[in-house]
Amino acid sequence: MRPFSSDSHSPLLGLKGFAILLVLLYHCVPSLYKIGTGICWIGVDLLLVLLGYHITSVLLTLKSRPEALSHFFLRHTVPLLVLYGIGMAIFFLVLPFCMPLDWIRDYLAYYDHQIWYWLGISNWLVTFQHHWPVVVKPILDHTWLFSLEIQLYLLWPFAVLFLPRRFLFPVCVFLILFSFVSRNLFENRGLNYAVSYVCTLGRLDGVCLGALVALIAKEEQKNTKWFQYAPWTFYIAVVLLLGLIVGSRSLSLKHPYFIRYGYTVLAILFTALLLLSLKEGTWAHKLTKNRAFLFLGNYGESIYLVHWFLYILLTDFFSLKFGFFSSPLLQSLANSMACLLCILAVAFVLEKLTRTLVGKPTPAATSLP
Repeated sequence: MRPFSSDSHSPLLGLKGFAILLVLLYHCVPSLYKIGTGICWIGVDLLLVLLGYHITSVLLTLKSRPEALSHFFLRHTVPLLVLYGIGMAIFFLVLPFCMPLDWIRDYLAYYDHQIWYWLGISNWLVTFQHHWPVVVKPILDHTWLFSLEIQLYLLWPFAVLFLPRRFLFPVCVFLILFSFVSRNLFENRGLNYAVSYVCTLGRLDGVCLGALVALIAKEEQKNTKWFQYAPWTFYIAVVLLLGLIVGSRSLSLKHPYFIRYGYTVLAILFTALLLLSLKEGTWAHKLTKNRAFLFLGNYGESIYLVHWFLYILLTDFFSLKFGFFSSPLLQSLANSMACLLCILAVAFVLEKLTRTLVGKPTPAATSLP
């Protein structure tokens, strides 16, 4: 069995689609929380690992080219910025003409700080304020991940392209430890969980573990031993995660156990899953060939950008439409399915619009997730 698939595009997109599915279940299907989907926020942690792997893989491929930096920015960063800019334009410029009256107060709360959102640094707004925006409907709170992604697309290329490759490994290890220590310091100071959850400095462990996989993949013939450890690492991380759940008696991302240890355990778990998916014949590789996962992965950036906003906007409307269901569970599920179909449709249009404007797909649809 070869250590890497000859077609790494499909399994990586499939993994991204799996992560997007988890996020959609967490945000848009609350009726299933009782059967355990309340833990599906972990999809974000998988996205962070894939983000680190994708950016580093592309940059290592370009490293020997003289125009590497400009090529990366034009090919990968610009489409992402255009997509994000369209999303912000819809919210800040179009929404005021069609939003419900009960949204006005929440809209103004975001409007007063809109510069943070336009610049792609909304996670730092939360970090400096020590809390999420004070709103009833958290329409833009999920964009912290987009902000972190934009920051990485702008800054990480300088580290990979200009540092000698032998220095990248220790840099990644240092940042992983720094991220772990930062979250524990935030928790020791009694800061709101949101700081640890969204601050760039506290979420680099997943990104850098993904980057380490990219470094190993570049030297695959010399480091195949790393992939032999992936199954055991995966199962040990699963056991640790179950231990955290039992110990905390919670599935919440807010619990101190998850803040202190859980995010790093999840980063290790998903790094092992990434390694497994890159090996042909493994269950992970086969799983990520699922067509539904591939579709979600192909439009992952657009889906993530609009899903929470559209769900909040549409859920009250569809609740009235499906009021004829006698079962609250069936009514909630029908509401969620209708919202998800609208989210997929809007994300498809948004992706096509972005490709039309820049002539290139967003990073979700490139050769890596």
